[in-house]
Amino acid sequence: IKSRGLGDVYKRQALADEAVTNQVSTGNIAVSYADLNLASTSGLDLLYRRVKLAAHKVCVVDRMRVPLDIERKNRACVAGAIDSAIGEIDNPRLTALHQARLLETTQS
Repeated sequence: IKSRGLGDVYKRQALADEAVTNQVSTGNIAVSYADLNLASTSGLDLLYRRVKLAAHKVCVVDRMRVPLDIERKNRACVAGAIDSAIGEIDNPRLTALHQARLLETTQS
């Protein structure tokens, strides 16, 4: 996952870019999954958590000090970063897990 500035440090859009070494990079954060068995549920779950954590780190803003519209853009940044990384990894089971997590989030 990489971030790119949109003219304002708080308005970042995240992009995903898979390296040949089974790694998604996040600006200065590398999310490696070479050590995971993506055929297992636990491996997929751990990778998903790693991607989500990296997305939150790359899109972080101090929520106590930013207007609501910036906070909304931050949430969109995180969601976009996760979507992009999942798409770049291109694993059908991971994509299904992501869609299930999105469904859980919208229903709660």
